[in-house]
Amino acid sequence: MLKKLIVLALMVSGLAFTQAPPDEPAARQYYDELRAVSGINPLMTSVCFRPGEPEVFEVIGFSRDFAETMKAKGKQLDPALKNSAKDNLLISQTYKRGVKTGENLLSKDKGESDSWFQEYTSKGHKFRLVISISPAGRYRRAVYVDNKITATAEGYGKCEPIQ
Repeated sequence: MLKKLIVLALMVSGLAFTQAPPDEPAARQYYDELRAVSGINPLMTSVCFRPGEPEVFEVIGFSRDFAETMKAKGKQLDPALKNSAKDNLLISQTYKRGVKTGENLLSKDKGESDSWFQEYTSKGHKFRLVISISPAGRYRRAVYVDNKITATAEGYGKCEPIQ
Protein backbone atom coordinates (compact mmCIF):
# COMPACT_ATOMS: atom_id res chain seq x y z
CA MET A 1 0.00 0.00 0.00
CA LEU A 2 2.79 2.44 0.92
CA LYS A 3 4.56 1.62 -2.34
CA LYS A 4 1.44 2.55 -4.32
CA LEU A 5 1.15 5.82 -2.40
CA ILE A 6 4.78 6.69 -3.11
CA VAL A 7 4.32 6.03 -6.83
CA LEU A 8 1.17 8.18 -6.79
CA ALA A 9 3.00 10.99 -4.97
CA LEU A 10 5.88 10.86 -7.43
CA MET A 11 3.55 11.06 -10.39
CA VAL A 12 1.63 13.97 -8.88
CA SER A 13 4.78 15.88 -7.98
CA GLY A 14 6.33 15.41 -11.42
CA LEU A 15 9.12 13.05 -10.40
CA ALA A 16 8.04 9.92 -12.27
CA PHE A 17 10.93 8.85 -14.50
CA THR A 18 10.31 8.12 -18.15
CA GLN A 19 12.43 7.62 -21.22
CA ALA A 20 11.44 9.14 -24.55
CA PRO A 21 12.05 7.21 -27.75
CA PRO A 22 14.93 8.75 -29.73
CA ASP A 23 12.57 10.28 -32.33
CA GLU A 24 10.42 12.06 -29.72
CA PRO A 25 10.90 15.81 -29.15
CA ALA A 26 12.93 16.74 -26.09
CA ALA A 27 11.74 18.95 -23.24
CA ARG A 28 13.47 22.00 -24.75
CA GLN A 29 11.47 21.59 -27.96
CA TYR A 30 8.22 21.32 -26.03
CA TYR A 31 9.15 24.39 -23.98
CA ASP A 32 10.11 26.42 -27.08
CA GLU A 33 6.81 25.46 -28.72
CA LEU A 34 4.78 26.65 -25.71
CA ARG A 35 6.80 29.83 -25.33
CA ALA A 36 6.32 30.68 -29.02
CA VAL A 37 2.53 30.67 -28.58
CA SER A 38 2.66 32.52 -25.22
CA GLY A 39 1.58 29.34 -23.44
CA ILE A 40 3.82 29.88 -20.40
CA ASN A 41 2.42 31.71 -17.37
CA PRO A 42 3.86 35.26 -17.51
CA LEU A 43 4.74 35.13 -13.78
CA MET A 44 7.34 32.44 -14.46
CA THR A 45 10.94 33.61 -14.58
CA SER A 46 12.95 30.37 -14.97
CA VAL A 47 12.68 27.12 -16.87
CA CYS A 48 14.30 23.97 -15.48
CA PHE A 49 15.28 20.86 -17.39
CA ARG A 50 16.04 17.43 -15.93
CA PRO A 51 18.58 15.39 -17.92
CA GLY A 52 17.12 12.10 -16.64
CA GLU A 53 13.63 13.02 -17.87
CA PRO A 54 13.89 14.07 -21.51
CA GLU A 55 10.17 14.89 -21.92
CA VAL A 56 9.77 16.94 -18.72
CA PHE A 57 10.44 20.58 -17.95
CA GLU A 58 9.39 22.81 -15.10
CA VAL A 59 8.80 26.56 -15.00
CA ILE A 60 9.10 28.49 -11.76
CA GLY A 61 8.41 31.96 -10.48
CA PHE A 62 8.96 33.71 -7.17
CA SER A 63 6.26 35.83 -5.55
CA ARG A 64 8.84 38.45 -4.56
CA ASP A 65 9.42 39.05 -8.32
CA PHE A 66 5.79 39.06 -9.50
CA ALA A 67 5.35 42.87 -9.77
CA GLU A 68 8.71 43.42 -11.48
CA THR A 69 8.18 40.47 -13.84
CA MET A 70 4.75 41.65 -14.95
CA LYS A 71 5.98 45.23 -15.42
CA ALA A 72 8.90 43.99 -17.56
CA LYS A 73 6.45 42.00 -19.69
CA GLY A 74 4.14 45.01 -20.07
CA LYS A 75 1.30 43.44 -18.11
CA GLN A 76 -0.66 44.39 -15.01
CA LEU A 77 -0.27 42.32 -11.85
CA ASP A 78 -3.53 40.98 -10.44
CA PRO A 79 -4.11 42.93 -7.20
CA ALA A 80 -4.82 39.65 -5.38
CA LEU A 81 -1.21 38.59 -5.99
CA LYS A 82 0.42 41.74 -4.59
CA ASN A 83 0.30 40.46 -1.00
CA SER A 84 1.94 37.14 -1.93
CA ALA A 85 5.30 38.90 -2.39
CA LYS A 86 5.63 39.24 1.38
CA ASP A 87 5.37 35.46 1.78
CA ASN A 88 8.31 34.69 -0.57
CA LEU A 89 6.49 31.83 -2.29
CA LEU A 90 7.67 29.72 -5.21
CA ILE A 91 5.19 28.62 -7.86
CA SER A 92 6.15 25.59 -9.91
CA GLN A 93 4.42 24.20 -12.98
CA THR A 94 5.56 20.85 -14.38
CA TYR A 95 5.04 19.88 -18.03
CA LYS A 96 5.38 16.51 -19.73
CA ARG A 97 5.38 16.41 -23.53
CA GLY A 98 4.27 20.04 -23.51
CA VAL A 99 1.19 19.44 -21.32
CA LYS A 100 0.97 20.80 -17.79
CA THR A 101 0.85 17.88 -15.38
CA GLY A 102 1.15 19.65 -12.06
CA GLU A 103 1.29 22.92 -10.20
CA ASN A 104 2.67 23.49 -6.73
CA LEU A 105 2.81 26.55 -4.49
CA LEU A 106 5.72 26.18 -2.08
CA SER A 107 6.58 28.18 1.04
CA LYS A 108 10.08 29.44 1.81
CA ASP A 109 11.96 27.16 4.18
CA LYS A 110 13.11 29.60 6.83
CA GLY A 111 15.98 27.30 7.85
CA GLU A 112 17.42 27.08 4.33
CA SER A 113 18.25 30.11 2.19
CA ASP A 114 17.63 28.37 -1.15
CA SER A 115 14.81 25.94 -0.35
CA TRP A 116 10.99 25.91 -0.60
CA PHE A 117 8.54 23.23 0.53
CA GLN A 118 4.94 22.04 0.38
CA GLU A 119 3.42 19.50 2.77
CA TYR A 120 0.34 17.41 2.19
CA THR A 121 -1.27 14.26 3.51
CA SER A 122 -2.71 11.44 1.44
CA LYS A 123 -4.23 8.20 2.69
CA GLY A 124 -2.70 8.61 6.12
CA HIS A 125 0.83 9.38 4.93
CA LYS A 126 2.57 12.73 5.21
CA PHE A 127 4.41 13.97 2.12
CA ARG A 128 6.84 16.87 1.88
CA LEU A 129 7.88 18.21 -1.53
CA VAL A 130 11.11 20.23 -1.39
CA ILE A 131 12.64 22.30 -4.19
CA SER A 132 16.16 23.64 -3.64
CA ILE A 133 17.85 26.00 -6.10
CA SER A 134 21.55 26.84 -5.93
CA PRO A 135 22.91 30.29 -6.85
CA ALA A 136 24.30 28.67 -10.04
CA GLY A 137 20.80 27.58 -11.11
CA ARG A 138 21.12 23.89 -10.26
CA TYR A 139 18.02 22.51 -8.66
CA ARG A 140 16.83 19.49 -6.75
CA ARG A 141 13.23 18.33 -6.42
CA ALA A 142 12.69 15.76 -3.65
CA VAL A 143 9.77 14.01 -1.98
CA TYR A 144 9.98 12.89 1.64
CA VAL A 145 7.41 10.49 3.09
CA ASP A 146 6.33 10.19 6.73
CA ASN A 147 9.06 12.51 8.09
CA LYS A 148 11.93 10.28 6.94
CA ILE A 149 15.26 12.10 6.78
CA THR A 150 16.22 10.69 3.38
CA ALA A 151 14.22 11.47 0.24
CA THR A 152 12.00 8.74 -1.14
CA ALA A 153 12.55 10.17 -4.62
CA GLU A 154 14.57 13.02 -6.04
CA GLY A 155 15.46 14.58 -9.36
CA TYR A 156 18.14 17.07 -10.33
CA GLY A 157 18.37 19.60 -13.11
CA LYS A 158 19.47 23.01 -14.29
CA CYS A 159 17.40 26.19 -14.45
CA GLU A 160 17.85 29.11 -16.81
CA PRO A 161 16.08 32.46 -17.12
CA ILE A 162 13.04 32.69 -19.36
CA GLN A 163 13.79 35.26 -22.06
